[in-house]
Amino acid sequence: MKTKILAMLLSAAIAASAVPAPAWAEGAGTIAVAKASGQTTEETLNTEADTSPEAQAPANSAAQQGSEDSALAASTAQQGGEGSLPGSLPGTAPQPDNGADGEEEEARPADEATDAAAGLQKTTRQAPGLQTVAENTVATVQSSAGDVQYYDTVSTASDAWRTQSGSTLTLLPGTTQTLKFMDLPDEGTLDLGGNSVALETTLDISGSLTVRNGELKVTNFLRVEANGVLSLEKLKLSGRDENSSATIENKGTIIDLGGVELGEGIDPSSAVSYMDETGAVKVLFAPYTLINSSESAPTGWSNGWYVAEGSVTISDRVTVNGSVNLILKDGAKLIAEQGITVSEGNSFAVYAQSTGDNMGWLQATNAKLTDSAALGGEMGSAGSITINGGHLEATASGNGAAIGGGIIGAGGSITINGGIVNAYLQEGTGAGIGGGNMGEGGSITINGGNVKAASAGTSAGIGGGITGSGGTITITGGVVTAVGGRNARIGGSEDADDAGKFSTSKMNGDPGNAVIFAGSITDTSDKDNWSGLIFLNNTGSIYGGNSYTLNNDIDLSWNQTLTIEDGETFTVAGGVTLNNEGHIMIRTGGSYIGGLIEGNQVEFEIQWDIDGDGSTNESTFVAYGQIPSHADGVKNSTEPEKYINVFDGWEPALVEATQPACYSAQFTPTEVLYKVTMPAEAGCKVQYAGSSAVPYETKITFTVELADGYRKTGDFAVLANGVPLQEEGDGSYRLTVTEDIEITVEGVEAIPATPTPTATPTPTATPAPTATPAPTAVPGPVEIPVKAPW
Repeated sequence: MKTKILAMLLSAAIAASAVPAPAWAEGAGTIAVAKASGQTTEETLNTEADTSPEAQAPANSAAQQGSEDSALAASTAQQGGEGSLPGSLPGTAPQPDNGADGEEEEARPADEATDAAAGLQKTTRQAPGLQTVAENTVATVQSSAGDVQYYDTVSTASDAWRTQSGSTLTLLPGTTQTLKFMDLPDEGTLDLGGNSVALETTLDISGSLTVRNGELKVTNFLRVEANGVLSLEKLKLSGRDENSSATIENKGTIIDLGGVELGEGIDPSSAVSYMDETGAVKVLFAPYTLINSSESAPTGWSNGWYVAEGSVTISDRVTVNGSVNLILKDGAKLIAEQGITVSEGNSFAVYAQSTGDNMGWLQATNAKLTDSAALGGEMGSAGSITINGGHLEATASGNGAAIGGGIIGAGGSITINGGIVNAYLQEGTGAGIGGGNMGEGGSITINGGNVKAASAGTSAGIGGGITGSGGTITITGGVVTAVGGRNARIGGSEDADDAGKFSTSKMNGDPGNAVIFAGSITDTSDKDNWSGLIFLNNTGSIYGGNSYTLNNDIDLSWNQTLTIEDGETFTVAGGVTLNNEGHIMIRTGGSYIGGLIEGNQVEFEIQWDIDGDGSTNESTFVAYGQIPSHADGVKNSTEPEKYINVFDGWEPALVEATQPACYSAQFTPTEVLYKVTMPAEAGCKVQYAGSSAVPYETKITFTVELADGYRKTGDFAVLANGVPLQEEGDGSYRLTVTEDIEITVEGVEAIPATPTPTATPTPTATPAPTATPAPTAVPGPVEIPVKAPW
C-alpha cells in the first residue's frame, strides 16, 4: 500500500550543505570533493573489490592501526604517490583492472595544470575498509560486498564509511542491499541511489540526517531523538513487509522535502501529524491511545501519547501519571467535566494539528472539586503543564486556579507556546493562571498564543493566588491579557508581600515581542529592559526599542489608547487584523505602517502654529483620511495703531490626514485706516479735500464757513470727537488723525430777518342782494294769424 504523507510531514526544509553529486562514468564510481573554496574535483575509482593478500594489505594495515592517516601513508608509500590532500579519501591504493586480461588499468590522464590547480591526487580503491567522507564533501561509491556500514569506528568487515559533518554519501544503483548504521554524525546526507535498502539495526538519529532517492526498509527500530532531524526526499518509507509494522518513534522532527510515500509495513493510520512548540509540523509514528468515545475514554493517562478525535466527554476527573502528551486532532472537542490533575512530578503537554477555527478543543472545569485546579494540582501544587496549540478552556470556582495549583498549591511549571488559552476563575481565591489559594504563581512562561486569564477575587489574573507571591513570570510572545476582578494584574496577589519577578526577555536574552494587557504588573524592577507592546491600565506604549511590528490579531476596546511617540514606528504586518474601538494616536515624529485598521482609524497628531511664529500653540488628533480644521489664526501686531495682521490661510494647505502634520498660519500686514467724518449741520460749509479713511497720524486740513443767513453765536466752536479745535485763520483747522475722527460745529444760528409793517385791510363791501329772477312765462297756445280776406 502506498500512501502519501500529505501535509503531515510538512515543515521547513533542512538544507544539506553538500555539493550535488556529479554524473558518474559507466562501470566506475565517482568521487567529488568540495574544497573550502567551493571548487569541485573528481576522481575515478574502480569499485570491484580485489581480495588478494597483496591488495588487502594496505587497507588492513591502516585499519589495524586505527588511523586513516596511517592508512593513507601506507597506501601512498606503495604507490609512490605524493600523499593525500585535504578532502581526498585515505586508505586507497592502486587496484587491478576489472578486465578479463587481468592487466592493471592506468589512471585516466588529466591535464597537469588542472590537476595542480585543483590539488588533485589520482587514487584507486583497492579493498574494503574504512573510508572517510570529509566535511562538506560529496562521495559516490559502488560496493560489491553488498553491505555498507555507516560507522564512526574502524572496521574492515565490509565497506565502512565514516561521514563527517556536512558530507554526502551516495550509493550507486543496483549494488547495495543492507545498511548497518552505528553512530551518526551531527549532520549528513545519504543518497540511496534509487536502491531499496534495508535498515537492519536500531537507528537513533540525534543529529541531522537526510535520506533520499530510493526505498528505506525499516526492519528494526528507527527513532528520531528530541534534537534530531530526519529529512526525507523522494523516498519510500517501508517496514519489513505488508504484514509487519515498523517501529518508528519521533521525538524530534521528521520533514518531508517532497516525493515521500508510505509503503508496506507502515500503517498510515498510525502517522498522526501535530505542530510542535515552534509551529513546525511533526509526525508521530509511536504507539498512542486513541480517545474517541465518551464510554471508553480512560481517566488515568500514563506515560505516552494520547490522541483525541471527535467529541468526547469524560465525566470523572482525569489523572496524569508520568509524562503524557495529548494531540487534539482537527475538529476534536474533549471535555473533562471534573478537570485534569497534573500534580508535582508529572508532566502534561497539549498539541494541535493546525491553527484556526478547526483546531481541536480541550475543556476542563472543576465543577465539584473546588479545592482543585481545573487543569493542574489537586489540593496541592501543579506539575509541568505545556500548551503548544489547540483551544483550551479552563474554568474554575473556589480555591484552585483555573490552570495551576490547587488549594495552598503553587502553579508549578506552566509554559504556553501557542493556541488559544482562556483561563477563568469565576469566583474564589485562586489565580486565573498560577497559584491556588495562598499559592505562589510558580514558573509561568508564555512564548506565544492568545492567552486570557481572569480572576474574580483579589488574586492575580496571572501569578499568585490570594496572599500568594507572583512567582517567576516571563512573557516573550503572543497576545496576553490579565483581566477581571479587583486585581486585573500580572504578578503577586493584591495582599501578597512578594511581587514576584517579571521579565519579557527570551531564554537567550533576546527581547520579546508580546502584546500584553494588564491593569498593572507588580514587579517593575526590570522595567528598563521590558520589550513588546504593553498596555498598563488601558494605556499602551512600545517598550524596548523605537519600533514594533504587530504579528498577531488584537482588539482594542473603547477605553484603550495606544500612543506612538516621536521617533517610534508602529507596523501592522500583512494579513494581521487590528480591530480598534479605542484610539491609536501617532504623535509628530512617530509613524504608522500598514493597511487601514478595522473600526476607528489611526489618529495623527496635527500641530497648529496659530500665530505663524514657528512654534506650536495647539495640537489635535485627526483620524486617517479626515481633513483637519481650525479657527483662523491670530497674530498680534507690534504697532497695532498703524497696521494689523490679516489671516491669509494655512501653510501647507490643509489635506487629508495620512501622517502627523504641522500647519502654520499665514498673515499679510495691513495698514490701519481711520474714518474721518465732516459735519453735515445746516449753516456750515466745510471744505475738505482729503479721504474719508486715512492712515495713522495723517495730517488733515479743512475750513469751515458759514452759509448765507447764518451767524456765529457766542459758543461757536469746531470740534473733533467733541474736543474744540483752534482755528488757524481764514476758517482753517488742522489736526493729526490717530483715531476715527468726527468733526462737528457748534454755535451756528440763522440771522433773523427785519419785520415789514402790515397794511390795514380795506373793508370788504357787502354784496348787493341778488334779484330774484322773474318767473319764466309759460308759453300759451300759439295763435296762428288769420289773414283777412280783405
